[in-house]
Amino acid sequence: PLVTKNPSATAIVTDKDNKKLYLSFSNTAFDDGSLGYIVNFRSADFKCDEVDAECSLLKNKADAYRRANYYCAYAYFDCNLSRDVITSDIIEVIDSKEYPVDMTSRGFTKPISFSKYNEWRLGRSVLSNRDEYKEMCDTTNLINNFRAGKPDQEIMFRARSTSGFLTWQQQGFYMYKSEFSDDIYALCVLRDLAFKVEGEEKSKRNEEIMKILADEYSTVIYVDLDTEIASFVSLPSFTDKGMRDMLKQMKYPELWNYYINKRVHNSDAKNLEKFSDKEYLKSLIREKKSYSYIYRMGDETNYQYYELKIVKTTVGEPKYIVVGIADKDDAIKTQQEHQRQLESALTLAQMDSLTGIRNRTAYVIMEDRFNKEIADGKVSEFAIVMFDANGLKITNDMHGHEKGNTLLKNTSALICDHFKHSMVYRVGGDEFVAVLIGKDYKDRDKLLSGFRAKIDKNIEKGEPLYENVSVASGMAVFEPGSDNYVEDVFKRADSLMYENKKEIKSRK
Repeated sequence: PLVTKNPSATAIVTDKDNKKLYLSFSNTAFDDGSLGYIVNFRSADFKCDEVDAECSLLKNKADAYRRANYYCAYAYFDCNLSRDVITSDIIEVIDSKEYPVDMTSRGFTKPISFSKYNEWRLGRSVLSNRDEYKEMCDTTNLINNFRAGKPDQEIMFRARSTSGFLTWQQQGFYMYKSEFSDDIYALCVLRDLAFKVEGEEKSKRNEEIMKILADEYSTVIYVDLDTEIASFVSLPSFTDKGMRDMLKQMKYPELWNYYINKRVHNSDAKNLEKFSDKEYLKSLIREKKSYSYIYRMGDETNYQYYELKIVKTTVGEPKYIVVGIADKDDAIKTQQEHQRQLESALTLAQMDSLTGIRNRTAYVIMEDRFNKEIADGKVSEFAIVMFDANGLKITNDMHGHEKGNTLLKNTSALICDHFKHSMVYRVGGDEFVAVLIGKDYKDRDKLLSGFRAKIDKNIEKGEPLYENVSVASGMAVFEPGSDNYVEDVFKRADSLMYENKKEIKSRK
């Protein structure tokens, strides 16, 4: 009678050993149409409501993890939005391995406030879409979206990675809750979109990357340092099929030693032998992204200069590397008339080979020097102008990479023409920076106005972009006492540049 009157019922009873049991009765219907009930026996201290609530939360949490598909994530954690607290370790993913982050060493106290963490992220690395980022990360906003049937929220923004390079990142929140609780939770996933490329898009990008490498490097080899297996991406055109087949059967150490014995100049062979040792390779690039070495190929009187470049493909302990070999003979022999080989290599390392202006390496050297002068109070005035060439990808896709290179060269020439007394750098694929001092600093507003007027005329002329370049720009001035690093000025210039980029796009 108890069960027929209620959907379910519970009771605590004592068995023959005087042990208390928790009984639950639930109505059910059998396949033959008859009615019955299911009885579950558990120890009396078993709290069914708590377990059901926990199971419900875990089930919905698992669903959130599936929705997030957190491939390419480099940080993730869970939080209770209703209580504004992070409920799990903050996990960083480095080289496919997960590491909990000790946030107490960064000034946080436990339990860590979700809002405080987002404020820290906003001030640390978010460079664009800052207002949108702040609004989306607001707990009230996230909870309201969840209740409105929008459990997944994502935002993409320009950011500075832990290694200091500009990149695109995505912050995602995938919300869930228990059916037995009002608290709303979220899985928070941070992705670096530079590595989130799948399917055809990934293949296309890899093809473009390999084409760029093949243009500069006659030989490109992908090496697994654990197994020492080498995979050829590119070989010189003069390598015949028999040689190719033989090389493919060698592991990296014997492949490298074969190469040294066959072609490398005797004076350089000894120095190159150590590059066949995987532990030596790891030590070279453990703390940095790449390593270069100049050597000679040929005999004592007839030789050419080549560059060996080793690049690691992951952060932290290197597991995979790309080895490239490039012909540097013309460049180095030209420079030898003016300076010694090591000085030449240093100069080449700071020059962008496409545009002829300073590259990112040179910018970092300048930044370090300025930071020291700022700390010593020796710098009082300078400005940074950030530039971003519009339409590079479209030009590459529609007209080919040669026209894309023309676009970059014309962009560089236009910047240098307007900022004649400034240091101009190419710091990324389509990104340039001018550091204004002296006369250009005093005339900065006039110079930027003139530059933008030229861009407006180019836009009026219309495409092709590789002839009439369109460039977004933003300028920020060093503020003594407020700015402690060049990066502080850079961030403001970068943000203003993206505002200008939006304004240019809105005119189309």
